Amino acid sequence: MASKPETVGQGRWSLTKRLGAGSFGEIFMAEDRSSSLKVAVKLEDTATKSPQLFAEAKILRSLRELPALPRVIWYGTEESYNILVMTLLGHSLEEILNAAARQMSLRGTVQVAEEMLLRVEDVHSKDVIHRDIKPENFLVGRNTEARSLFIIDFGLAKKYRDVRTGVHIPYKEEKSLTGTARYASLNTHLGLEQSRRDDLEALGYIFIYLQKGKLPWQGLPKSSHKDQYRGIMETKMRTALPVLCKDLPPEFCSFLQYCRMLKFEETPDYTYLKRLLKQICIANKITTFGKFDWEVDLSEVRSCSSGEKKKRQRRKSVSTHRKSIAIAENRKVSKTQGEGSNSTATKVAMGPRLSQEARARAGRSGRVSPLPGKGSRCRLF
Repeated sequence: MASKPETVGQGRWSLTKRLGAGSFGEIFMAEDRSSSLKVAVKLEDTATKSPQLFAEAKILRSLRELPALPRVIWYGTEESYNILVMTLLGHSLEEILNAAARQMSLRGTVQVAEEMLLRVEDVHSKDVIHRDIKPENFLVGRNTEARSLFIIDFGLAKKYRDVRTGVHIPYKEEKSLTGTARYASLNTHLGLEQSRRDDLEALGYIFIYLQKGKLPWQGLPKSSHKDQYRGIMETKMRTALPVLCKDLPPEFCSFLQYCRMLKFEETPDYTYLKRLLKQICIANKITTFGKFDWEVDLSEVRSCSSGEKKKRQRRKSVSTHRKSIAIAENRKVSKTQGEGSNSTATKVAMGPRLSQEARARAGRSGRVSPLPGKGSRCRLF
């Protein structure tokens, strides 16, 4: 392989950091030399047997009207590389799961499940199937888009329906496995042509993975890719869905059961699948509104300068001192009244106690429950 270029796009972007690699090649962070805007750059060797980069650029261009997808900025060939420049995004769900000690909260799982389902539904609405649904291909945005979950990596995506005629691709068998075996549908393992149902079944496996941190077919002995794929398929077929979804809300099992029952050309009922996720929220009294479950709000800490902290500390000290004086004076009054009249002393002693009981009763009857999931956030980075 040729040495990596220092700049791409006729010198417009400078490569600054390697972010990762895959079957397509490598991905880098780069910076616009005129505006300092950071972007993501994919490099693919022109000598590769199965080039994917330009096909991915073409698919992304056809999906450019959809929200929460990376935007293609430039693509072309320079020296020995096919190059794709696009939007730089944040952390992947896999990285977030690692930071959450390999187990996401139920609220966090449903939050991203709703977002992932919307992304896949949008892609399907444009006659495209992804064919490589996995946590690494869902990334949170950056800066103003930090509350959005993006779907990426369309190198294996394809049209499942003719845009002009609306005719579905034909059913085929004996196809090689395309995608990631861990999350691939049973039909994909069996060599059947993929359609919309297979993207959705992969989503179902991801939901279980986020909740449990692991799937039963992980960690199988590796003798060869072929044997490993067979082992994963056999374990998937052998593991009943109720067993796979044990100790989880039953709607996760219903989600996978529905996906496995879909026919090859059948249009999925996305509304039904969304309703299953809503039922999880209702049954477990959680809400998916607001920040992602793993986010940490540092705005208050950042806005508080050292001078403001000192002022707060002084105000707190003054307040504590005033409370101490008030308590001492109340004790003095109680002692004086107790010497004059036992009945008065009783009233003074009982007054605060009755007031506290009354406040407790009011608190029990009018208490506002805290937001579900409020205490389940974890610090990430």
